[in-house]
Amino acid sequence: MNLLSNLFMPYKEIANITPRGEGNFNFTVNFNCKPFIPYFPAGYHLSHLPNSFVIGLETPDLLVEVLKSVPKSPHNQFYADCYQAMSQALQYHVDQVLEMLSAVKLSG
Repeated sequence: MNLLSNLFMPYKEIANITPRGEGNFNFTVNFNCKPFIPYFPAGYHLSHLPNSFVIGLETPDLLVEVLKSVPKSPHNQFYADCYQAMSQALQYHVDQVLEMLSAVKLSG
């Protein structure tokens, strides 16, 4: 049990020394992740797959702002509205990234 306790010590310390504990978003340990996992910085691709790469977007501030504008409604409808609002807000940025990527010549 001491090994497990020690494993979490860095996370606890980072939470204590950064505002709102957000420093933990900059520190991660990843293992046994499948290719194309949409979690940054664990995202990667297999080199034998041509023209492949992974891009991670950090969007918590965007999503918090979007969620503030979603009007309260019954539980299921509220979550459906949140999903729709977040999807639309994120899609704008995904489209911007895709536009930039379309200008890049991939090798392979």
